[in-house]
Amino acid sequence: MQARVTKTFASVAASTILAATVALSGTPAHAADAITPGSPQFSYDAGPYTNANATGLLGDLPILGSCAIPQGCDLHDFTVAIPKSYYAGIRSTGRTAAVRIALSWEGNTNDFDMALLDKDGNPIATGGFGNSDFERIVFAELPSGKYTIAVTVFNVVNTSIHVDVSLQALTPVASAAAPATGGLSLAARAASATTDDAITFSNGTPVALERSSGEPNMEIAPNGDLYVDMPLGVPTNGVLYKSTDDGDTWRVLAPLHPNNNPMPVNPIGGGDTWTTISETGRLCYSELNTLVALGVACSTDGGKTFALSTLGFDPATPAMDRQWMATTPRGEVFLDAQFGLASVGPSQPGIVLLKEVAGTGVFTVAQRIDIGKAMKTYDMVADPTDTSSDGGTVLQLYLRSNQGPDKLENPHQLMIWRSTDGGASITQHVVRNLPTSPHNNFSSVDVDRQGNVYAAWSEQGTWDIFYSVARKGDLDHWSNPVRVNAEPLATTAIQPTIKVGDRGRVFIGYYAAQQLGNPDALAGGVWHAFLSSSLNGACQIDANPCAEPTFHQVRITEHPVQFRGICLGGTGCGGDPYYGDRSMLEFLDLAITPKTGKINVITTDSSRVNGGTTITYYRQIAGPSAFAAAGPVTDTTRIGDYVTDVAGDAGWPYESPVPSQPAPGADITAVKLSYPKAGVLRVVMKVADPAGFADAITAGGGQELLIATRFATEQDVLWAGIRSTGGAPVFVAGHLAANFLTDVYAPDEIAVTGSVDDQSGLITVDVPLEKLKTTLPQPATVTTDPKQVRAVADGQTLYNVMGLSYVGLQSIDDTQPKHLMDVTPAFTFAKVAAAVKPAVLPGKITRPAPKSAKPVLPATGVGMLPEAWLLIAAAGTLGVWTRRRAPIR
Repeated sequence: MQARVTKTFASVAASTILAATVALSGTPAHAADAITPGSPQFSYDAGPYTNANATGLLGDLPILGSCAIPQGCDLHDFTVAIPKSYYAGIRSTGRTAAVRIALSWEGNTNDFDMALLDKDGNPIATGGFGNSDFERIVFAELPSGKYTIAVTVFNVVNTSIHVDVSLQALTPVASAAAPATGGLSLAARAASATTDDAITFSNGTPVALERSSGEPNMEIAPNGDLYVDMPLGVPTNGVLYKSTDDGDTWRVLAPLHPNNNPMPVNPIGGGDTWTTISETGRLCYSELNTLVALGVACSTDGGKTFALSTLGFDPATPAMDRQWMATTPRGEVFLDAQFGLASVGPSQPGIVLLKEVAGTGVFTVAQRIDIGKAMKTYDMVADPTDTSSDGGTVLQLYLRSNQGPDKLENPHQLMIWRSTDGGASITQHVVRNLPTSPHNNFSSVDVDRQGNVYAAWSEQGTWDIFYSVARKGDLDHWSNPVRVNAEPLATTAIQPTIKVGDRGRVFIGYYAAQQLGNPDALAGGVWHAFLSSSLNGACQIDANPCAEPTFHQVRITEHPVQFRGICLGGTGCGGDPYYGDRSMLEFLDLAITPKTGKINVITTDSSRVNGGTTITYYRQIAGPSAFAAAGPVTDTTRIGDYVTDVAGDAGWPYESPVPSQPAPGADITAVKLSYPKAGVLRVVMKVADPAGFADAITAGGGQELLIATRFATEQDVLWAGIRSTGGAPVFVAGHLAANFLTDVYAPDEIAVTGSVDDQSGLITVDVPLEKLKTTLPQPATVTTDPKQVRAVADGQTLYNVMGLSYVGLQSIDDTQPKHLMDVTPAFTFAKVAAAVKPAVLPGKITRPAPKSAKPVLPATGVGMLPEAWLLIAAAGTLGVWTRRRAPIR
């Protein structure tokens, strides 16, 4: 979660309740202050306070949080009166205006937290570190209105606070990246594919089909198998997904375990997850166990079986948050986290590094790092060049408070610790002193194949992404920071993840919006995932250094992944769906295919299932590889009106020591979408055995079968298909509903018509579009366009289209985990633009087939339909291959 999970600021519903909390706490009200262009600052003091507030910012009900207890909080009202023309004038000079709120006190053994509340008491920005004597909020272009500074007295003894509030003009650093390209536009993809340094991505493929989550981590095994893990929250446990066909299809591991939990004995999991894979393919998976321990289990057979889980902990620091893992080339596995209580106190939190005992799965304490100083941990990596016999080199990026002479200007210190002897000793190095905090915005580190180290981070206020590089063996000298996000499409950028291949081949992924402002409350915000890449990203440390490297920025995602704000306050985010939306959670992830150097991306998409998310995978289909010797990447994307799937792959269980039971009745071999007439969406699916529904239910060990096609607009996820208990099918359709962390396929009340052809195996479902409504809730502060009520318009492009078949233990629309029988590759349902159609290619698209690959093209003899697939080759050729066969009708 990467937050002090014991602290969640209660969203106060109204100003009258705020007044009530003041009365309850006994904290005196302050005189009103104001920020205007003519009066750009004020300050105040309060206290002294004494409190050991075990709940911190925790509290689900407005008057039961910290302000409801004596000396639990301090509230200070102020107003902002800044004309929009003032902000526009500052912006016209190339700068950004921001309101900075700086809270300070004596001694980091005391701990206060801070939130900025709007007029209704909703938290719109937060600051909640331990091991510091300050908190900062920098809010870009804070609109005019009434606000409250809420300071929580978390763990304090007789200490006062000082608060400075000021209007500041920030000067962004010029970006080194070219403007963004990419996205769904085929013309834009064609243009980017003809640029040697530009990268292009495929259509998106959903990974988790019935689970809502975020914070996904992706790892790739030496044989090319892909793994994605994600937390689900107590009392479920985390989940681990696997793809053996280059990301075309995904299946959750541990199909025979409750909740698909990879660790058979780990009943109190559900928190943060992470995976690491050795050069021999040994996979170790961990999850946070309710802040008290780290559950770990390892597999040597590709996730079919896991050893019994063990617990990693440190008796001296009995609570922890957000673990990270790394494996050295020799197979030494390391695990660490921010250990200790969620604030300072007797346990003095800091980083605790655990090391596996000689392949046993048991982890013991190797190092305690910056105890009493470290504020937040970021990812840990191993140096791929160190194969020495003493355990190898591991390092980690983390944050602590700056105690140097420039503390007032740069209170935060981005650090790296490194061990070159397998954890026996560590050294600590300053990467950068920062004026603002990465906070829950995360930072990231990686090592190239020549041993050079790269760090990436984001800064508040200007909301830009930076990176810096240091030579192998010299972490005390870092290059000048380089900004990698570019306007106009990535004006506000957050959550960087960095991966590097060969020296200077740098890839940085992040979320960004075109709108300028504070991410926590970005009115009108439309967010996408972007990638900035460079082939000369180490030129600043060359013998003849450059001024800065060259970057290309491309859009990864086909459609927005989030609307409005993305709250960066961790569990300090409130529950309001507009300002306190934390459904994105914290980051995306990148991974490099070991043999080809292809970039793979996993993102969180919360724009279309409010209250839930869709974890989505994209792969690079053109552009330079992370490895110079591999040459440019060549792959395919699916944009057209149908997809095929290999026959004979439906069954349950899978990736398991228990033999799979084949299920031809649930085996989907093709999916096609069309708009046959105005107001109708037609879904056609071909199954291997339309008479085998009852047998498929038996093979799946349940009571009811769902065979459906799932598809998405920019604002919702929908589906249509059949449900059967073994007899005649019922034709159904609906939207994907989120029930806590489970996505439910519950039919809407729609008069759906259809047919099943026993001879051809074709299932046809016609859905009246006027009845297919989006149920995405909109907050009261947002006006919903009546045109958005209808989920799909005639001729509309649809995303993430894929066939799936489930067997429900009881029914297909309950909240219990289902038995996945089959899933097809995903495609984007859209016509290929005639303007980018060159001459027809030969009758076959060639593509290296990964292990257990599912064919891109229809197999001979399968009744199919006109095909329009897009091929983008490394040479920059864009082509559409078409062939007529017997159509699905």
